Amino acid sequence: VQYVTYQPVTWIRQSDLEILSAGRLKVTSDSRMDVIHDTRFGSYTLSINEAELGDSGIYTCQINTVPIKELNFNLIVAKGKSGYSRYYQNERDNRRRVEGAEDS
Repeated sequence: VQYVTYQPVTWIRQSDLEILSAGRLKVTSDSRMDVIHDTRFGSYTLSINEAELGDSGIYTCQINTVPIKELNFNLIVAKGKSGYSRYYQNERDNRRRVEGAEDS
């Protein structure tokens, strides 16, 4: 999420409604997760290192405004011949490759 200046940003995992981060503060105890704040763009990025199949699901970025603004991302972790590939798809149907290897 980009260009957020004064409103708190929260990342939430929808499968269990766990709050993962609030602003720059990581709330989850999962050491693989981190929130990256880029002050140049005012962006907050949720990072999951060594994503596993069980990490697949909907993640919501929520901005505490009135009304609340949110954007859902569907993280898809798939195991292929050459390792894990990780994708996310936002609710506007934009698909982007995050990291991993494509099957040949």
